[in-house]
Amino acid sequence: MRVVFVSDHFSSPGQPGILRTWQLARHLAGQGDEVVVIAPAGHYLFTGAGFTGAGQPGTGERPGTGGPDLPDGVRVVRIPTSPLRRDSIASRLRYYAEQLIGSAILTWRQGHCDVVVAGLTPSVLGIGACCAARARGIPFVVDERDLALDAAQQAGLLPVPLLRVARRVERLMYDRAAAVVAVTPGLRSLLIERGLPAAKVVLSPNGYDGPAGDLPAIDRAAVRDRLGWPDRTIVLYAGGLGQMYDLDVLLSALPLVDRDRFGVVIMGEGERKPHYVERCARERLPVLFPAPVAKAEVPLICRVADICVVPLRALPWAHLAVSNKLFDYLGAARPVIVTGPGDSADLVAKAEAGLTVPAEDPRAFASALTALAGDPASAERMGAAGREYVLAEWTRAASARAFRSALADAARASRPSEHDRIRSVYRYYDTDQGEQRKRDPANRGVRLAAGLRAAALRQVLAGIGLPDGARILDVGCGSGGDLRRLAADLSHLRPALVGIDLLPDRIEQARRAVPEAAVQVGGAERLPYPDRVFDLVLTSTLFSSILDERLASEVAAEMARVLAAGGVIVCYDVRYPNPWNPHTRAVTAGRLRRLFPGADLRLRPVTLLPPLARRVSGVAPWLYRPLHAAPALRSHYLAQIRPRPGRRPA
Repeated sequence: MRVVFVSDHFSSPGQPGILRTWQLARHLAGQGDEVVVIAPAGHYLFTGAGFTGAGQPGTGERPGTGGPDLPDGVRVVRIPTSPLRRDSIASRLRYYAEQLIGSAILTWRQGHCDVVVAGLTPSVLGIGACCAARARGIPFVVDERDLALDAAQQAGLLPVPLLRVARRVERLMYDRAAAVVAVTPGLRSLLIERGLPAAKVVLSPNGYDGPAGDLPAIDRAAVRDRLGWPDRTIVLYAGGLGQMYDLDVLLSALPLVDRDRFGVVIMGEGERKPHYVERCARERLPVLFPAPVAKAEVPLICRVADICVVPLRALPWAHLAVSNKLFDYLGAARPVIVTGPGDSADLVAKAEAGLTVPAEDPRAFASALTALAGDPASAERMGAAGREYVLAEWTRAASARAFRSALADAARASRPSEHDRIRSVYRYYDTDQGEQRKRDPANRGVRLAAGLRAAALRQVLAGIGLPDGARILDVGCGSGGDLRRLAADLSHLRPALVGIDLLPDRIEQARRAVPEAAVQVGGAERLPYPDRVFDLVLTSTLFSSILDERLASEVAAEMARVLAAGGVIVCYDVRYPNPWNPHTRAVTAGRLRRLFPGADLRLRPVTLLPPLARRVSGVAPWLYRPLHAAPALRSHYLAQIRPRPGRRPA
């Protein structure tokens, strides 16, 4: 699949931030999918905290470019946004408007894909990407992560009329979505209670993403010393400091316990942090506020803590939360105190991984702290039980599989078969006057392009050294243009010419144009020929016409299968994306390598950009060849592909 993933953040393990988007994109790419992530250059929680995302707004980041640890197959495009002041409603609204508009524009610019996903906070901001997807006829999926509008209503952050509009837009987006992914069981249940069909709401929770098996030994004392922690029972909170989490209950519990015994580390950013820092200074509480760290460092920090906490507020939606921090704690085998009731409390209780206490109850929280600190053996057993439980029940890999399955189902259900789509597109090409003008041989630029392409193909074939009686297959032969030229150019070799195409009317034209060729109707993913029979397999603008990457891989595999030992596949196709044509997909060098893994590739840029060629030939034809001499202005590749023995596409 080709997936466009719109998110409010994209940070990697080497940066502070939330990893859900990175983890899901990594899994999709690992399954052979191509992923374009559209996100701001940072995350709103870390604005002003020394964190910015890699790359400049509006630009793309690719693996190996210095951006955030990008897996192969993942590209990041940044949304330009203004600096965010978390204490200003006007600043928030401007930031959200920039995300909404920017994501809509950048989603549209990506051209065709199999599915568009939006995971934004608040989720209503996904309406921009939703509109862009629907305008292109692409299925849309919501990755619902929290109930930000409920939080805004509770905190009075939005005027009531604006909140009502946002609710209606959010519901419209849900209704238009092919699927809604929920990150917790409680959130899924609530969405269903609010009227969404159960079959439409898919559970793909957060989960543990670390190594399985026994944790490696560490020198806890040395690590704590490096972190500057005191020699006390350390209580750790590592996460966002927003409205949902109540660190005041922890701070209020400290005077109720032996203060000389405990030290608290609050590691995170958010709108409530200034309040907590000021309170701790005023009350002289033993609390450290370290700077944000890379997400990859969090598991080690959790391991050297003694107790970890998830202090949820007593809010109407807080019982739905199961945050990443909980899985960091449990994966590090640390005992947890969580306030309840809710999904997080249920998880900890089922895992026997810690203690649950009522929300906003400092005395109960203090009792839990004292109980865990006073019984280290029980605390260690709880930590071990929690790790065992998440490894068995709550892994990110299992969640990511459910996520990908939801996307694949949405893509399949929202489009016709790829064969039907291709037939429809070519009917459009054959009947639309604008498309006919682009291919009109009366245009000098069209004729020049065809002549230079034919000359380049003759040069390639001369270099290959085809034998007498060469067996040549044209996959996607169309009306037989290339077969006719091959018959003329290679007449001295007396080649055996074969062609196959999906469109019956094209095959009828090919039979009339090249009567000596054996042509037939058929799909290229199931070629009706024996193994290793053709000396040359030729294809022209075939892969750019196939948007389903699985089908494209099957076609590539069939080409390699029927190619004789020492044979060559010659592929002429578009190398640049065309944002004005949603029916095509660029055949880049990277895509060719994925289609033909392990093959030797020789890529030759050919064909002046068609819009430029058509215009130049009409007003200044003498400019055509100088422009064509610039490789960057050539829009196609003429590729020679030699699969290595024993390395066939899957």
